[in-house]
Amino acid sequence: MAIASGSKMEKGISAEDSEKILRMSQKGMSVQAIAEVWNVDAVEIEKTLELVQSSAGKDSESGCQVQAEHCRTSLVKRLMEDPPDLCCPISHGLMEDPVVAADGFYYDRSCIMDWLERNTDARSPTTGVTMHATVPCRY
Repeated sequence: MAIASGSKMEKGISAEDSEKILRMSQKGMSVQAIAEVWNVDAVEIEKTLELVQSSAGKDSESGCQVQAEHCRTSLVKRLMEDPPDLCCPISHGLMEDPVVAADGFYYDRSCIMDWLERNTDARSPTTGVTMHATVPCRY
């Protein structure tokens, strides 16, 4: 990930981080909320989303776009109503496949697995304490 300075990224947003931003958006997070998480301007997030979506190839069928927008709106409403305990500490989105990691915190499986793969020292994203780099289990 690029190093943040103030409210803008010095080296831009990497392709890997762009995919994460897209996932956050697809799970219903607002552009402003994503910008706060990444410590960048909302305009930068909007540009990143436009680039990622255009490079992935947009679906030209308007029916699919309307359905996608409806789903996104529905998810945003749910996020506004759901308690924070149901949100992953990494993505800040609703957990689809919650698991308990070695640090005792719940995470969305895909997020914690990605975290453990990227961080070879296997430190907890919540506490910073070293934990086992194994597949978290469900409880």
